[in-house]
Amino acid sequence: TLARDPGIFCESPQSGEFFRLSPEAAAAVLAQDELILKYDFGRSSGAIAKEPEILSVINQWAITNTAAIGRLGLLLDNIRLELLSFAELASMEGQLAELHALGHERTKLRDALAGELKDRLAKPVDVASQNKLHKRKHSEVADAEGEERQRKFLAACFRLSKD
Repeated sequence: TLARDPGIFCESPQSGEFFRLSPEAAAAVLAQDELILKYDFGRSSGAIAKEPEILSVINQWAITNTAAIGRLGLLLDNIRLELLSFAELASMEGQLAELHALGHERTKLRDALAGELKDRLAKPVDVASQNKLHKRKHSEVADAEGEERQRKFLAACFRLSKD
């Protein structure tokens, strides 16, 4: 259960203990470096979820906790945007339109995604900077060389779009 192992949970929204937690308690679970989400995201049950899928869990929590929607930011603050690849950042931005339960927090998250993207486009990606990230124990960070190629490509696209 969550009480014994707060960083690992596997449950359905209908019966899961996580979805009955207060915003503060749910945020504490999501803040765990040892967090492993074993939640059915359309894959076989028991698959370890990646960082972007925390957003889906938060959306489901918001659906089941409408009275606490004003404190949803506590949960959203635990999405580690710095662990997302360029592709995952873009995918998460696209996913926001479908997550109506997030309410006005969607705008704040979209702004945070835009800020993260701008910061990343401004500086080269290297292995040393990736090693300094506050990773989760089971995080997989994108390949530094591939991310640097993506950064250069995106930066060029943005420069060209301004002309």
